[in-house]
Amino acid sequence: MISGPASVRERRLWMRTIAIVNQKGGCGKTTTAINLSAFLASETRRVLLIDMDPQGHATLGLLRDPSQLEKTVYEVLTHEQGVTALAEIIVRVRENLDLAPADVLLSALPEKLRETPGKENKLSEVLEEIRKDYDYVIVDCPPSVGLLTFNALKACTEAIIPVEPSFFSLQGIARQMETLDLLATTAGHNIKARALITLYTGRSDFAKAVAEEIRKHLGDRSFNTVIRFSLKLPEAVGHGLPIAEFSPRSSGCADYRALAREVLADEPPKFAPSRVEEDPEEAIAPAPAAALEQAESPLEPRMQVSPPIPVIGEGLFTVETPRAREEANSLPPAAVLEQAESFLESRMPAAPPMPINGEGLFTSEAPGAREETIPPALAAVFEQAESPLERRIQASPPMPVNGGVRFTIEAPGARSVQLAADFNDWVADEMQSRDGIWTKVVPLPPGRYHYRYVVDGGWQTDPLNVHLEPTPWGGYNSVFVLEGNNGNKVH
Repeated sequence: MISGPASVRERRLWMRTIAIVNQKGGCGKTTTAINLSAFLASETRRVLLIDMDPQGHATLGLLRDPSQLEKTVYEVLTHEQGVTALAEIIVRVRENLDLAPADVLLSALPEKLRETPGKENKLSEVLEEIRKDYDYVIVDCPPSVGLLTFNALKACTEAIIPVEPSFFSLQGIARQMETLDLLATTAGHNIKARALITLYTGRSDFAKAVAEEIRKHLGDRSFNTVIRFSLKLPEAVGHGLPIAEFSPRSSGCADYRALAREVLADEPPKFAPSRVEEDPEEAIAPAPAAALEQAESPLEPRMQVSPPIPVIGEGLFTVETPRAREEANSLPPAAVLEQAESFLESRMPAAPPMPINGEGLFTSEAPGAREETIPPALAAVFEQAESPLERRIQASPPMPVNGGVRFTIEAPGARSVQLAADFNDWVADEMQSRDGIWTKVVPLPPGRYHYRYVVDGGWQTDPLNVHLEPTPWGGYNSVFVLEGNNGNKVH
């Protein structure tokens, strides 16, 4: 919680409006909107998340059954069905967190308002009605340039541009900056924009170089926080939960907490938090400060996590083995595995030239840094198995593995699951089941692919992949991209 928060009455004299925007899809835009909103709400800020994307991903990521919604942002902006105020459609989803939902009908807004004067100011006008009710308004924008995006930008004074470290992202962020410049020139509306590096793995020299290039060109127009790639993030969205509720020990939770901390630090001085307290049960333990201070360069090669093995002396770990075994034996297997997964996520190799989110997760053989402690309950596990993650395969979005791309879906009660995609001419191929997780590895060259699963004859999208595109015959396909010869997944 925050130390010394301003009173509700005082804080409601101001309201920050932040657009989460990027013309390029697959960069973690909606994931950022959901989790930033949730963390701000947990810090006693009244937050409204507005879904301005016709795909309605922010709505899907917070409401378990959005099909029950009768009115959305579309009705507010068009005044249809007698809806004239934003408050009429707002849904309470968490304490201090409200949602203004959207669905595919929002895609008809540009045509509906085609002849309407001041159509680009519709969202700004409705926000005036709730200005005293919220401390933050977060707007999830569509991955395109058009009336919906311009409405969002005109209504906001700040923008966060999520950008994953890929070749296309450099072009995308340049186009986005051009859009903001155009808005300032033509409408006299200036927006404070900052880039946020997302989906960062650190395992690719190319990804590290792109991240460094973004930092070099944007300087203080980028966040210090880096959002690392974590399977827990799309899983959380698939379950309709913020990452703090779904996996509080994951790297994704630590990273979005750090982002919220940076955003809160930009509040007016009277309201800025002096300190953000963390739950020690949930925080990822930082590495020793000496490792950060004495490392010659964060971009220099580092120890790879493959897998973490306790080492004595000059190495990076020290372990009290008897005590570790005792603690490991006292934990249920599921708890040990959850801790192991979270610990491995936190041990990302190499990073751009910056401390990652203040969590101190660099590894470095600095002379003054002799110890970095593995959670004791995990040390015995690491001694007895090459990797706890090898004991089971978890359902996830498509993931590059040796031999191709692994597709997985959890369907424990299914009799048959098949994979159909553009790379197999939409001919459904059988998948193999183990403990209710259906898998198939497909060798694929770099490219952009559409796919769906067929579960007991019923076609469906990947529930753990938030990246969807409409099909010509109705419905949606799941989408992912392989980039480069090394098969790194971009989205």
